Amino acid sequence: MKNQLLCTFFILFGAFQLSAQCHTITLPYGQVQTDINRGYKIIATQDGHFVIAGEWNNEAYLLKVNHQGQQLALQKFGTAIGGQSKFRDVVEAPDGGFVAVGQCDNCTLPNDSLIKVVVVKTDANLNLNTTIGVKKFGFAIINGNPTIDERVEPSLVRIGNTYTMAASVNVGGGLNPQDVVVTRLSENLQPVWEKTYHTGFFESPYDIVATNNGFIMPVNRAFVATAILLKIDLDGNQVWAIPFDIALARNLVHLPDSNEVVVVGDRISTPNNRDAFLIRFNAATGEAVDFLTWGDALGEEGQDVHLLENGRLQVAVRSSQPNPFGTYGTSRVYQVQSHPLAVLCYEKLPNPDNITNMSLTSIVPLSTYGKDFAVTGIRGFYNRTFFHLREDCEVNEQEVSICPGDSYTLPDGQMVSSAGIYQTTLQGIFGCDSVIQTQLNIYPAIAPTTEQVFLCPGDSYTLPDGQMVSSAGIYQTTLQSILGCDSVIQTQLNIYPAIAPTTVQVFLCPGDSHTLPDGQMVSAAGVYPTILQTVNDCDSLIQTTVTVSAIITVDSVHIQHDTGSGNGAVTLQQVSGGTAPYTFQWSNNASSHAIGSLSPGDYQVTVLDASGCAQVFMFTVDIQVATDEPQPGLTFMLYPNPFVERIEVMLEMEQPTNARYELRFMDAQGRLCRTYTLRQGLSELLDSGTLPAGIYLTQLLENGRVVRNSRVVKQ
Repeated sequence: MKNQLLCTFFILFGAFQLSAQCHTITLPYGQVQTDINRGYKIIATQDGHFVIAGEWNNEAYLLKVNHQGQQLALQKFGTAIGGQSKFRDVVEAPDGGFVAVGQCDNCTLPNDSLIKVVVVKTDANLNLNTTIGVKKFGFAIINGNPTIDERVEPSLVRIGNTYTMAASVNVGGGLNPQDVVVTRLSENLQPVWEKTYHTGFFESPYDIVATNNGFIMPVNRAFVATAILLKIDLDGNQVWAIPFDIALARNLVHLPDSNEVVVVGDRISTPNNRDAFLIRFNAATGEAVDFLTWGDALGEEGQDVHLLENGRLQVAVRSSQPNPFGTYGTSRVYQVQSHPLAVLCYEKLPNPDNITNMSLTSIVPLSTYGKDFAVTGIRGFYNRTFFHLREDCEVNEQEVSICPGDSYTLPDGQMVSSAGIYQTTLQGIFGCDSVIQTQLNIYPAIAPTTEQVFLCPGDSYTLPDGQMVSSAGIYQTTLQSILGCDSVIQTQLNIYPAIAPTTVQVFLCPGDSHTLPDGQMVSAAGVYPTILQTVNDCDSLIQTTVTVSAIITVDSVHIQHDTGSGNGAVTLQQVSGGTAPYTFQWSNNASSHAIGSLSPGDYQVTVLDASGCAQVFMFTVDIQVATDEPQPGLTFMLYPNPFVERIEVMLEMEQPTNARYELRFMDAQGRLCRTYTLRQGLSELLDSGTLPAGIYLTQLLENGRVVRNSRVVKQ
């Protein structure tokens, strides 16, 4: 009955995911249907990379790749070796270079079909050491006689700076055409000693390992389901040869702590079916002390075995799985307990689909517990070398940061809230433990923030969460910081005292202006509101009421011209506008509304009202010249004098007549400038138009006769 591997597993659901540190890559090399290449052995190098040995289109090759599978160096040795060749094994030399062993045919003389074992040494970049060259081994000496010049299937182990190579040599006679041959090679690949061993029939050693006092190798035999475990000492002398049942023995590993060796291979449990097989031997006596078989229903083959740092074994196995066309090849990497032998779990190499084969040939462990490893093998129908890496999966590290007071759920469901490093062990889908190390950090606590805000009455303030407020008080807002933690902001909102509007009364005389608080100049009566900002930047309303006094006018004036005796007079008969009472300041220092005893000339009077507003008037006393006398009861006045654009004329008669009246304006040269037709009983406002500023002589004509003369000044 086949021993089935029953794996319990725990699958994680939810937010937790394994750290991104754990990653795998799988890369094939060469072009499909063009390159037929097979990787037979992979090793880790001291410079942190990997070297794969195999065959590439019938040429032995070495390929160096990094942890991303990127090709660093590729060397093919077909030209140097000759014929058809392949490498089966490779070890790293003490100087960082490599020693590879393999075999070739038709590689010595033309038409020589006998297979030879080849050995080469390279530098770290896989360049051939041409000083040493390619070493080829064919015949061996048995009992003083050379064998047939043919060797096959070599394997290699290094001790110090020497190399020990095991192979099968063609002895060419009877029922035993092959014996075991072991060759000790120097640093420069020169033979130190070579010995042959006859342990049965059709002997072919698959691998060789060094123990504390010699070498052990599994030797397969054709046509029988038994193999020989052969031990020799450090000088090549046979110590013992122990037969054991196995269909095909492959690699083996030495367990130094118990001085044991474990051989991996497969056994035929039922016709057309194989199980993976491990058997542990005492390395001193050759006694078989434990064995283990396991596998799926369609068969598994043990390919490679290594000792992990934790004392367990890492076993590489090919497995056959069903598909619609029959079966396809997959590969698994098992963790196996060494004492006693027991399968613990496995990791499965990914196939691109359920048709393409992924058949591993060699593995190199990269971590203590076997979760990390690198693999080579043969991919697909067209036989291409593949490289598979599983790295940083031993301990899946993750770093988690939470806010103070929060908690975090570990992958096993445990709730934690204190900073620290937590290690969780789970079981993966194929039974292997998955160790997850969580570093839990607590963000620093964020102290509440207090801020004072002052507002003017009627204004509003936007709190950190977007809320609008306008009333005094204390508001607490909870936000999330850039780290996602709660941040409390306490806002104390203060309202400045309201400022009552200020009213200002301003009185202006005509023509004056007033500067408002905001700098604006005004001269018209009205109410002017001005908004200013206080020291607190609040609005302050100042309302200015401007009152403009009415213009002071002389509504009626009587001028008596001098007749030559200094008897002229000016009488302001009626004054209006402004604010009564009025005071008068004449240019001759008189202060009454009427002045007399005047000689001909201009007399200026400043009329001031009770508000201090002033208006200046100019009157002219002329010498009375001969003029026709007007009709009795004629009153004639021109004002204001001086004037700007317009001058008012009043012509009144006690008894209206049919007389025609005109008013003439003449300049200082006596030229006529304007003529106006006047109407009796009316006060008329005359427009001086384009008359330039200056002194003008006016004449009042009654039916064409000059009856009055006077002077006016246009400003």
